[in-house]
Amino acid sequence: MTNRWRRTRLVTRLARGLLSATAVCLVTIDVVPRPAEADQVADLEARATTISQALVHERLQIDADRQQYSTASEDVALDAQAVNQTAQAIGAGEQRADRERSAVDQQALAAYMDAEGDVSSPEVALLTGREGSLVAFDEYSDIAVADISATLGRLHGTQRALRSEEEALEQRQLQDQFDRQQASTDLARAVVGEEQLQSLQAQVTGELAQAVEAQTADQHAAASWSGSDPVLNPFLQCVVRAESNGDYRAVSPNGMYMGAFQFSQATWDMAATAAGRLDLVGVAPDVASKADQDAVAVVLFDLDGEEPWFDPCRS
Repeated sequence: MTNRWRRTRLVTRLARGLLSATAVCLVTIDVVPRPAEADQVADLEARATTISQALVHERLQIDADRQQYSTASEDVALDAQAVNQTAQAIGAGEQRADRERSAVDQQALAAYMDAEGDVSSPEVALLTGREGSLVAFDEYSDIAVADISATLGRLHGTQRALRSEEEALEQRQLQDQFDRQQASTDLARAVVGEEQLQSLQAQVTGELAQAVEAQTADQHAAASWSGSDPVLNPFLQCVVRAESNGDYRAVSPNGMYMGAFQFSQATWDMAATAAGRLDLVGVAPDVASKADQDAVAVVLFDLDGEEPWFDPCRS
C-alpha cells in the first residue's frame, strides 16, 4: 500500500489538539481516574491543607507576637516613667539634704561666733568630727545636734533607698527593652514566614488546579475507553473497508502500516497520546484490540477529520 498520511500537517494538528481531544466522549460510562494523577491530586490537596493549617498557626503566632510587643512597649514606657519619678525623688531628697546641711552650717557658724571662736561648740564638732566635746554642753544643745544628725541620716538613708530602687528600675527597663526587641524580631520572622507560606500556597494551588484539570481531561478521555468499542461513523467504516478490508491484524507489505486503519507507528503513538492512552504508545497497531484501534481512529478523526485517509472515502 502507498503512504496516505499527511505527516507534517498531522503532527502540528496533533500537538495543537492534545488537550481538546481528551474532552471527546464517545460512550457514556462510569469515569475511573488514572491512579497516578489521582495520587498527584490527593498529594497536592494534602499539601494545600497542610499549608492552610500552617498559615492559620502563623497568623495566630503573629497576633501573639504583636500582643507581646505591645505589652513590652507599655512596660518600657512605664519603666521610663518610674525611673523618671525616682530620679525626681532623689533630686528632691538631695535638695532637702542640701538645705539641712546649709542649716547645720549656719548653726555651727552662729555657735562659733557666739562662743567667740570656741571650736569645741557642738555644731562645729558635728562638722569637724570632734564629737567628744559634746558632753560638755547643755541638754538643749545635745538634743538640737541629735535632731539635726537624725534628720540628715534619714535623708541619706532615703536617698540610698531611692538610688537602689532606681538601679533596680533601670535593670528592669533594660530587660523590658530586650523583651520588646525580641518580640519585634519574632514578629518580623512570623510575618516573613506568613509571606513565604502565602507564596507556597499560591504555587501549590496553581499546581493543584493544573492537576485537577489534567485529571478531568483524562476522565473525559477514559470515558471513551474501558473496553467499549465506539461506533464508527460512515467515513471511518469506509476507511476500514478500503485500507484493510476489515482486517484488524493487517500489515502493509513494507511493514510500515498496521491494523484496520493502516496506522504508521509514529501516527499511532501520537494519536494514542492525544487520547490519553499512554499504555498504547509503542504498541504495534495491529496488536492492539479492535476497540482500541477504533477508539484511536475516532480521536484522530476528531483532530484532523478526513485528511489522513484514503481519498475514495472522503465526502
